[in-house]
Amino acid sequence: MGLIGSCLAQLGDLIASLIKRTCGVKDFGNIMPGHGGALDRFDSVIMVSPFIYYLCLFMMEGGMTLYNKISLMAFQPREAGIL
Repeated sequence: MGLIGSCLAQLGDLIASLIKRTCGVKDFGNIMPGHGGALDRFDSVIMVSPFIYYLCLFMMEGGMTLYNKISLMAFQPREAGIL
């Protein structure tokens, strides 16, 4: 999750830079002088947040039961019926 999230954050930053270069602007705004605007502070979050949201949905729906089964087999083999 961390590796994919960090890669998506970098991708979001690169896409924002591509949009700015295509439009010929240096910053997305002047609300925060010296920081490039508010969107420049959150461009990586925009790419990562949908990934985290859908990952959490997956974990709550069906992925968590799979995780529980794997951890049960790894740490309590008698209860899981392995031994």
